[in-house]
Amino acid sequence: MFTGLPGTGKSVLSEQAARMLGCPLFSKDMIEATLWRSGVGSDANSGWAAYELMTSLAECQLRLGQSVVLDSVATYERIRSRWRDFAASHGATFVAVECVCSNEDLQRSRLVDRQRGIPGWYEIDWHQVEQTRANYEPCTGQRLVLDAVHSLDHNGDALRTYLASSQFVPTTISAIEIRFSPGANRQFEFVWIVVGPEVATHLSLG
Repeated sequence: MFTGLPGTGKSVLSEQAARMLGCPLFSKDMIEATLWRSGVGSDANSGWAAYELMTSLAECQLRLGQSVVLDSVATYERIRSRWRDFAASHGATFVAVECVCSNEDLQRSRLVDRQRGIPGWYEIDWHQVEQTRANYEPCTGQRLVLDAVHSLDHNGDALRTYLASSQFVPTTISAIEIRFSPGANRQFEFVWIVVGPEVATHLSLG
């Protein structure tokens, strides 16, 4: 789960996480925009409907034993707690990432002329950020905090390390070497050269 105020880099980092994990990414803004285009507007509680849809889509993935990334401001702790409990009920590991920006001028600049290209959706202004900040409830529980004052490469590396420590980043076998042992039994040994964490795994078979 990626949470935090607008202009803190959630969307870019959540996309990176989805690529690292090879799993779907569900964005609350994308889902709510779809509702708007379908005639379900804010007067019909489209925001909460979007959260319900995100949860339902995530459940489909968890039932298949697959990971999922959720991208949302998630203003209220009850939203985050629900997802945390939901993951536990499916035997999944819940990983939270909170995106912040400790430099207000930088955060403002990130919103200037921002165009995310979501059909039917609006681009938030600073006044709306301040309104969201006033309602934003502090995150609780274990999480990774990424500050937008750092470069995208820096935060991306921190994200990869955190996911790896949570046993989320899949390893990729880049080469397999087969070694035959001399003798009548002709035993052989697989050597897997793995890129992910960089390790070599050995398996001897008769």
